[in-house]
Amino acid sequence: MELALTLDPSSNKSLQALIFDQIRELILDGRLQANMALPPTRLVAERCRVSRNTVIIAYDRLAAEGYVEPRGRLAYL
Repeated sequence: MELALTLDPSSNKSLQALIFDQIRELILDGRLQANMALPPTRLVAERCRVSRNTVIIAYDRLAAEGYVEPRGRLAYL
């Protein structure tokens, strides 16, 4: 699955917050459905041209707030 994320470098928000917000919106809008795996952090980082740690922080926040469930190396809705 591919996420179409748009990161605005002029935004007042951090990159990890932008990633978190966009994935959360995809979940809340139903465009990401239960039992779907999020793409690996390395792939998202490469496509968004950010560090992998930036994506990991966003994924960790999604998990901490109950939007995804980490299972091994992947996060699932």
